[in-house]
Amino acid sequence: MNIGMRFTLAAALPLVLVTALLTAYLVQARHQDSQKQFEQAGKISTQFLGSSAELELYAGNREQLAFLANNLNFPNLSGVSFLSEDRLPLATSNGFIVPDSLLQMRFLSKHQDEQLLYLQQPVFLTELDVSDYSEGDTSERRVIGWVIAGFDTTDIHRQQQAIVMTGVGLGIAGLIIAGLLALFLGRTIVNPVLQLTKTVKSMEAGNLEARAQQTSTVELARLAQGINLLAKSVAEGRSNLEGKVRQATAKLERALQDLREKNSELHQARETAEAANQAKSDFLARMSHELRTPITAIQGFTRLLHDAELGDAERNYCTIINQSSSQLLNLIDDILAYSRLQANAITLETEPFHLIETLEQSVRQQALSARDKKLELILDISPEVPGMVVGDHFRVSQILINLITNAVKFTNTGYVRATVSATPREDEYSDLCIIISDTGIGIPEDRRNNLFDAFSQVDTSITRRYGGTGLGLSIVKSLLELMGGSIRLDSSEGMGTVFHIELTLPTTAVEKDPPNLDARIGLLDKHDLSRQAVTHSLCRFSAELVTVDTLESLKGTPLDALVVNLPSSVDCHINYQYLDQIQKTCNVPLLILSAEPESCRRDYCQQQFQTMKVLDKPATQLSLHRALKQLLERRPDELVVSAVGQKLLGGLNILIAEDNRFTREFLKLLLSREGAYCVTARNGVEAVAACDKDKFDIMLVDIHMPEKSGVETVRAIRSGTSANSMTPIITITADVLQQEKLALKEAGITELLFKPVDEEQLLRQILRYCRPDIDPTSPLPSKKLSDEVPVREFIEEVKRLVSQAADACQQDRMEDAGDPVHQLKGIAGIFKLPELEVKVAILHRAIKNQRHSQAMTALEELQVECERLESDNSED
Repeated sequence: MNIGMRFTLAAALPLVLVTALLTAYLVQARHQDSQKQFEQAGKISTQFLGSSAELELYAGNREQLAFLANNLNFPNLSGVSFLSEDRLPLATSNGFIVPDSLLQMRFLSKHQDEQLLYLQQPVFLTELDVSDYSEGDTSERRVIGWVIAGFDTTDIHRQQQAIVMTGVGLGIAGLIIAGLLALFLGRTIVNPVLQLTKTVKSMEAGNLEARAQQTSTVELARLAQGINLLAKSVAEGRSNLEGKVRQATAKLERALQDLREKNSELHQARETAEAANQAKSDFLARMSHELRTPITAIQGFTRLLHDAELGDAERNYCTIINQSSSQLLNLIDDILAYSRLQANAITLETEPFHLIETLEQSVRQQALSARDKKLELILDISPEVPGMVVGDHFRVSQILINLITNAVKFTNTGYVRATVSATPREDEYSDLCIIISDTGIGIPEDRRNNLFDAFSQVDTSITRRYGGTGLGLSIVKSLLELMGGSIRLDSSEGMGTVFHIELTLPTTAVEKDPPNLDARIGLLDKHDLSRQAVTHSLCRFSAELVTVDTLESLKGTPLDALVVNLPSSVDCHINYQYLDQIQKTCNVPLLILSAEPESCRRDYCQQQFQTMKVLDKPATQLSLHRALKQLLERRPDELVVSAVGQKLLGGLNILIAEDNRFTREFLKLLLSREGAYCVTARNGVEAVAACDKDKFDIMLVDIHMPEKSGVETVRAIRSGTSANSMTPIITITADVLQQEKLALKEAGITELLFKPVDEEQLLRQILRYCRPDIDPTSPLPSKKLSDEVPVREFIEEVKRLVSQAADACQQDRMEDAGDPVHQLKGIAGIFKLPELEVKVAILHRAIKNQRHSQAMTALEELQVECERLESDNSED
């Protein structure tokens, strides 16, 4: 409701109320006055009738009373009735009916119904007063009769209605006048206010030129003047503000233009950085492949050379080369892992894997290093640890390997221990707790906070004494954070270090423990911690287990088999004396756990003919179960000669797809010596064609091959209709890019091995899929292959590759020279030809940078080097 309506109502409401009240009062007053006048006139008429009929009532003359009643002519008189003193009717006008209530009520003076007003008047006997002074009481006069007159109320009703109509009309007229007056007054006062309001709204809408009109009212005139001054002030402020806004907008536009230019520069810099990052990743992946390929050959031929008839010094040289190669591989792995973590290029896998096997394999990889330092390497897996979980088994293994490697590196005496426990949860998850402890040099308190930083070590002398880059713990922490886990450490300088890992993984289908051995198994172990670890492994399949720490405790104890865990820190001849005492005390099958299983088997077991098996430490649960089962079921002579004269891969047909001829020949030589028939393919196209012609027991496929990559080759074989669509495929690569692993798994590979290829690991994988009846944990026989290495063929291969690269460069086809140069780099590194390797590297850079003249110069030097190599070889 606006102010005009409010003011009009406020002004009109009092007038309306006063007018209504006055009208009601006047109508009511006139109504009462007319009623009183009507009754007064009737009362006078009735009194007159009583006076006129006094004598007739006194004399009781009915006829005269009747005449009088029928011949009266008074206004509004409808009829009259004369009653005796006793209230008996004497005479009544024709058609006039007196109500019974009036006849019966002596003192009722009037009665009114819808049409008539009845008035009753007593008639007194008039006495003549003859005295000069009247002293009598007139109230005691004698009543001689009664007069009841009826008067018609029609006229009075009309008169009253006219009074009401007149009053209502006057009231309405008054209301109209009051409304008009209030409206006039409202407009006189409200219109200027509304005009001011309209002016303010116009100013609010942005029209600062609007002005309020001056009025005759002093107050409103002052208000209009104030509004006009305010509008003027606001208009001036707005003008100034617009000027400032224009200036600020101009500055902002200039700043935005500068920002656009900087954004463009940042975008270009980002693209450059991303390109550099991608180039770095590509470079690292390529270098990984380039480095792993020759290292594979170096390690393989070093081990082959180690098995040859060499002196102790030469064997030591081979060991040093092998260890240096392993250190170089670990360094490559750390650098690649760290670079991928920094680039957020690692995607965790979520697939079921066997947790216990992953833990065992990770720890056993450091068994050789621990044996060289005579350390006790212990893996203690609690019985509640689930067999199958879901996650990234490669990253779990990488974490454990890094920690175990560090522990072995910084521990000179004592033990390195990995304990694994688990707490199952109701939501099908399991909280894992992995503790890596050692008796090494320890970590000072002031260096612990920085230990997980990249390239950080306890002090600068650590690198000189123990080697390493300081990336291992940083990688471990980053991987654990990616997996939602945590790591902390406790250490005392000179007392060792303990790493605590907390990790939660979802569990999957429960992995059943090996079948229970219905036998009484004994365990003899002097070391408390290792005895506990072996006990946890044996209790998974041995219901009745006897554990002791001394030989004397076994006397008189009935056993079906005895597990003996030989100390790693004790010399072999002492352990052999200890085994002699055990033989004399216990005449039961023995399962020996030794850090040097080959020497133990060669120097002792074959000399002492008895029911005995040897496993390397730390032994896996599966190998413990299989060995004990064989001890309990086989005869003594079967255990010694079971593998004698039998080739591991005899009768197997194996396909080798590898573009590097040197690696291809090495794999062929390695597998052929174990009785396998090998078919080789130089690329994926030849591999697919070979699968269409022949049926293979297993296939080895390199990932990086020309014409058809390893992924494409596997996909083509799996999707084809040949007999090899379900044949196991082991892929070999130096690249560990996540996308390649995913692509390989989607393509359908069976197993993935990384370069450099460990021939023992390769043989065990082939046995796993092609010879499941052979114990995969048993030591593999070694053969001397020094006379079988075809050195001359590789020199010819060098000449052929140099010739191919020269032809491509002479015909200005630099891109075609890449493959032969790649092959040359591998051969130069494998045969330890540093001069050839340097010249090949120069040629590789020239071809990569498209520098034709430098490439031709390098080719000339290579041809000279080839002639020198051929000359040296012919002299030999």
